[in-house]
Amino acid sequence: MVVQPSIPDTAADPFELWGTASAFAQTAGAVVGHGNDVDTAITSAAANFSDFVAPGLKKLAADNLAAFQSVFARLSLAHDVTYSWGTEVQRFKDLQQGLWSEWYAQAGHGFGVPSPHLTGAAEQDRKANAAYDRNLASAQASVAADISRRAAKNHDDLVAAANGFAGILGRDPSDADLRQLAALGGLSWATYIGYNKFGDPAVPPPLGRGDAEQAAAIIRRGPSDPGYAQAIRLVNAVNANAAWALKNNKHIAGGDLDFLHTLWEGLGPNLAALSGLPKHDQAVLGASLLNLSNEKLTADPETAGDPVTHGGFDQLPPEIRSLVTGPAVTAVDWSSDTDSSYSSGTYYQINRWPEFKGLADILGATDPSVEGGRVFSYHLINRTTEIVTALNEHGDDVHGFLDGDDGVVDLQNILGAATRNHQADYDIIAAPNADQTLRSLTTLDWKDDGRAAAGLVDWIGTDSEKANQEHRADPLADAAAARLIEISTAGDINDPNSAVRTIFNGTKTNPAFAAAFGHVAETHLAAFSDPAPDGEVTTADHGLSIAANDRLRFLGFVATDKNALDHYGYTVGQYEKGLSDAAARGDISEGQYNYRRNILNNGYLGAIQEAHDAKLLTDEQAYQERDSQSKAISVGIKAANSVVQFIPGVGPILASGTDITSDQLQDAVKGENPADHYEAEKDPPIPRDQGGAVYTRVEEYVNSGLKVDPAHPTANSVDPALLPPDLIERGPDGTYHVKDHLSSADRARLLDAYAKLPNNGRPDAPRLDYDPPAPPNK
Repeated sequence: MVVQPSIPDTAADPFELWGTASAFAQTAGAVVGHGNDVDTAITSAAANFSDFVAPGLKKLAADNLAAFQSVFARLSLAHDVTYSWGTEVQRFKDLQQGLWSEWYAQAGHGFGVPSPHLTGAAEQDRKANAAYDRNLASAQASVAADISRRAAKNHDDLVAAANGFAGILGRDPSDADLRQLAALGGLSWATYIGYNKFGDPAVPPPLGRGDAEQAAAIIRRGPSDPGYAQAIRLVNAVNANAAWALKNNKHIAGGDLDFLHTLWEGLGPNLAALSGLPKHDQAVLGASLLNLSNEKLTADPETAGDPVTHGGFDQLPPEIRSLVTGPAVTAVDWSSDTDSSYSSGTYYQINRWPEFKGLADILGATDPSVEGGRVFSYHLINRTTEIVTALNEHGDDVHGFLDGDDGVVDLQNILGAATRNHQADYDIIAAPNADQTLRSLTTLDWKDDGRAAAGLVDWIGTDSEKANQEHRADPLADAAAARLIEISTAGDINDPNSAVRTIFNGTKTNPAFAAAFGHVAETHLAAFSDPAPDGEVTTADHGLSIAANDRLRFLGFVATDKNALDHYGYTVGQYEKGLSDAAARGDISEGQYNYRRNILNNGYLGAIQEAHDAKLLTDEQAYQERDSQSKAISVGIKAANSVVQFIPGVGPILASGTDITSDQLQDAVKGENPADHYEAEKDPPIPRDQGGAVYTRVEEYVNSGLKVDPAHPTANSVDPALLPPDLIERGPDGTYHVKDHLSSADRARLLDAYAKLPNNGRPDAPRLDYDPPAPPNK
């Protein structure tokens, strides 16, 4: 018996089904007054049902809008379901025909059974032929069974699809039903609008490359084009889908990604013209570009286009990729410029500025919640920094801006959008040239006080604050903080070209940077109150660990702006209240509380001295900041009474909605009585000498202990061998004392060493009961 596979077919005819679908569509068109012209009338130019209605039926439809729309939607759905069912039938037939082709191909090759080897010996050949027949029958049966199994599976899938389509027709379609139709390519714009799905991210619009090409052409023509408003609405609808997908960690429809990719293929060569569009429309286009660049945006595998399966830098048009990766500034010899009236010298030409300005305008208009991709954002920051560096170094010799415009606001717009991607910010901070980037961005006299550029830094505090609230670490933010502290505090403060000197000047010029540095410190107070690490190196290997000198210099940046420093003091006060409460509960020792409190307060005062030593604060300003310091801390302590929960090693966690604004803080600080704070803390005001130097009690405590006769030690004794030898000296009487006029950094080192001494301190001094203990776990 000849064995063949069982490959069932269906009597359904896809061409007949598609013809029926077309009839449904024509009937739907007739309902809204378009008759057989439905294919051109019912397109993505409509955003709601009334847009479909022909002028002659407008009044009748308006009077019976719900009824018209219901009939129209059901007919359109019938078209989509019937069309999709025809597509499924055709796919089924193609699969089954493919199985028949596979069967005949296998048969043509003997089902893989080699021909018998015949020798001419009758008996041997008979046995060989018999073995071949058995093997052939076995292989033929095996192939037939396998193909029959797959054919039955195809038929079962077809039956399931038929039942599914029948179910859709028997009810009002759900979002899942419409998404199923979209995945099959069968969802029409008429059905999408008929069921009021425009702008609903749960159901992606049935858009494709043709729609995007048309939208790009319309947008290039500008707002005067009759289809302009709808083109912008379509782009906005795709943006809404992208935002929903990113927020919920979902895929976006492949057609949406195809739409964005094709849209920017059409708009990429026309960047400069986008500067003239209305601001709202620039925001929509800017968001679409950021979405397309975002690597986190991926297409639904069932609907992904080819090759657009994901967002990312590689999906951007070549004009934009080359704009942000090519050289931003070119040095030009005046003598080579035939249009110049100068005969010698060099000027610096910004390359392709009109295009970059177009990019700045659309990105600057976007909502702060829209984030671009990591690679795109990185290149945007780098190119902007290159232009900023040229402006810092060459000033008026930088050419290329538009007449009457110095380009600073445009550069702010770029940085405001690009620094939203925190991974890109980290990549910039971790790069080998990060110190130059930071110096350039802090140096320019920004019109927004550095707010946009400071986004490169401020995210560290934002992400760390969120991690603190969720009782977890953020390794990326910690690593960025360590790198930031390392590169910003490097060099000799007296060297005008050093990083630390340049950034000191920059935070004074751009107080938003001082606030951003303060935000980093405020969210790492556990690290800022830890002992200085061995080797005096700032690292983030096992949580952030900060060298004493780096700590003071970094806080010195904060001290260049009184508002930033006051806010830091307020946060320190909250943290100290948390420490105090933790000590009262027994979570940490009293010694740990006092030790950390001393480091924080000394660091705060040392920061003021650093800014004073850098000649960025006058004597009077330094005194005022020291006075304000104690008040700000006191305000923070009082504000924390009911809202702070302390976590050892992490710090205080603010309850939602209890933060304080800078203005409120300033009012509170102004109204605070310093005597209340000093009395409550039993801590006399810090004295001020003629030079404005800051003195703490640590020298007094250490000197008192050093004077105790080593032959008769007491609890107050200080062994000079346990102190840094470069900070003490031996007097003529043979006793040791602390050297005069220690720097803030040396004073911090002395405090760290003193805090680690066993049984240290006088009865009237803050107790540091270490034997020696480890600091709280981070």
